[in-house]
Amino acid sequence: MRTLRLVTVLYALYGLFSLRLPEALPPPALLQFPPEHWSPGLGVLQWRTGSVQFPPNFRFETFQATDTYAGRFTSPDGKLVVHLSAGNWAGTMATPHPGTVFFQQRFIKKSRIWLSSSRFSPAAPYVHHLSFPDANCTNFSTYSRDETGREFLLDLASTFRPTLPPALESSCS
Repeated sequence: MRTLRLVTVLYALYGLFSLRLPEALPPPALLQFPPEHWSPGLGVLQWRTGSVQFPPNFRFETFQATDTYAGRFTSPDGKLVVHLSAGNWAGTMATPHPGTVFFQQRFIKKSRIWLSSSRFSPAAPYVHHLSFPDANCTNFSTYSRDETGREFLLDLASTFRPTLPPALESSCS
């Protein structure tokens, strides 16, 4: 009986140590949406389906994300921080929902641009979102105590240049 247990344990250990795990793949978002160019001197972020232009001297840093491409732009004085989330799993953040106090849709070359501002209580800051649902589900977000964040995102939206014609349906989740 002990011999049978010992043989069973040995086979189990052999099976455990002989497993070969597959090699790790890079996160899908890095395959789907790496920006092709960030030009800090010019303030231009360009990706496969579009580009936007930030004011000069904004800093950009990327973040590790599992299913989207993420990063943060910071103004030279550090007072304005704009978050980037892009890729099919990023969805569209600028949508009307409870708490939305502003929503606007624009078009540039038939590519949709959505802008929204939400506030969930009078004491809470505004949350401003700029979404490009036809340009690889690209979103920019910022927070502010007043509407200055929305004005910044409106200016950023006016610099958007699509590089591909929009698809008939967005693939944003």
